[in-house]
Amino acid sequence: MNRYALFFVCIFSTSALPAMAALDPSQPLSPAPPLSLFKAWAKPIKPFQITEGVWYVGTKNLSSILLTTPAGHILIDAGLDESAPQIKRILKRQDSASQTCAIC
Repeated sequence: MNRYALFFVCIFSTSALPAMAALDPSQPLSPAPPLSLFKAWAKPIKPFQITEGVWYVGTKNLSSILLTTPAGHILIDAGLDESAPQIKRILKRQDSASQTCAIC
């Protein structure tokens, strides 16, 4: 009997999700943040090691995490377009052993 109760709870709770996530058309959208905010996010920061094989390679206010392994590197969350040149330079430095890097 508990399986059926759980089933109906799941069905009814998912059917209410679209109604809860809908925008209120009478409420105005907030204005876009100023461009200066995004430029501040792209300020360079020196990469630092979080733990073995894990590096913070992002900008001052947006994280990008580099996982280093003998088989290659994995970049998680590359941030804004403006931060790409800095991250590429860091990857070239980290990638001195001619390893590959996957970007996630």
